[in-house]
Amino acid sequence: MINDNCKYCLYTEYTEINILINDITGSDYMTCVHKNSPHFEENINHTNYCRLFIDAEKYFLQKDRKDKLNNLKK
Repeated sequence: MINDNCKYCLYTEYTEINILINDITGSDYMTCVHKNSPHFEENINHTNYCRLFIDAEKYFLQKDRKDKLNNLKK
């Protein structure tokens, strides 16, 4: 997958520092917030990869499926 990197992961977010640095340098860095990640609390961009990658689309698709299965069991 083309977007299978830390920049598109659910465990990354922009902080005030990231936004300030990105505005000054014209780059696009975010911070990893997953405690078990090797990149925890590091500035990451599209060149970083992690085994804990979770795509939002896959996550919500799986969550919807799980919710539907739970509703069927009731």
